[in-house]
Amino acid sequence: MEAHDGSTSGRDSGNWIELVVNDADDCIFRHKAAKAYTLTGGSTTTAVDSSLLPQTDNFWIGGAIKIISCAADSSLNGRVVKISDSTGATGSLALAETLPAALASGDTIYLCPGYMAHNHIGYDLDSDAMNPNFDADGGTVLELYDTDPDNMTMYFKFKRSSVTS
Repeated sequence: MEAHDGSTSGRDSGNWIELVVNDADDCIFRHKAAKAYTLTGGSTTTAVDSSLLPQTDNFWIGGAIKIISCAADSSLNGRVVKISDSTGATGSLALAETLPAALASGDTIYLCPGYMAHNHIGYDLDSDAMNPNFDADGGTVLELYDTDPDNMTMYFKFKRSSVTS
């Protein structure tokens, strides 16, 4: 994997996944949250994406959202907000603070899981093969190793599929 520095021709756009540990047993990759999720609802205390998976209560506790766009108050754009609770069946993420304006359907966020998701195997990459896809649980490619929600950073191991002959 290689860095995209934002200025060198050919490396002036796009995402990347950085190898941070490489030994005989494990390769751990660092990834900055960069996939936009469109909310299906929200309020001043919740962000709702009904397609988030797995539909397991508490899965997103300790994680964070970064608001990309909020129609009600553009001053919230770029703000990182911790997740204090989550309800799997509805995709509702309880925010650890009350926002000055409500999030709503159509607003967009980046999403970083928290400690409850560590060691979860079950994600594949999105259609661009550049980000974990939190709308599709049950994959076999990525294991979430660790997270740093304050910096919207995740650490993954790529898992090999079994090959049968």
